[in-house]
Amino acid sequence: MIEVRSRNEVVKVFKKYKNLFGNIVSAGLLFLTVAVVTLLSNNKQALAVSPNLITGTCGIIFNVNQDGWEAYQYGEESTNMAIGTVDFNERKYGFKVSSVKPFGHSSNVSEVFKNMSGTLSFEGFNSLTGVHEYKGIDANDASMIHHISVVPVNSGNTLLITTYTESVYGATSAVASGVCQKI
Repeated sequence: MIEVRSRNEVVKVFKKYKNLFGNIVSAGLLFLTVAVVTLLSNNKQALAVSPNLITGTCGIIFNVNQDGWEAYQYGEESTNMAIGTVDFNERKYGFKVSSVKPFGHSSNVSEVFKNMSGTLSFEGFNSLTGVHEYKGIDANDASMIHHISVVPVNSGNTLLITTYTESVYGATSAVASGVCQKI
């Protein structure tokens, strides 16, 4: 059964619990404020680094994970690492690449060093992941296209980089990852 109360009784109950209602509303607003601040602070990397803000030059070292089994089978050359610089202002790169030839064989193995350089073009930015995408064109072999993914960390002073190489003829190779530190 529903109990009917007079207006005065309802006002008395409301006055009695007025502080409780105010505290509940205040707690709700505090919770909402904390939630918004937390969400914004957890997203600060994606919000703080726009696709146009990777600038300067960094020194980089790569470890290359390139088709070792195939190189072993055919006694070919296999790249194992690279070191060099990336200049995001001038949109160019230069590396000294170290390879072994013939890969996986115990006799007559030699290390081969080559220089590689090229130009970079900005391809896109994924705001969800914070990944900047670049395309590098090898100056010595324009048929080689390097797909480069970059994530700035450490207030933009360190760049995490992955890359793979694709030939205009369709072949892909040389998955590499490295760290590039601002110079």
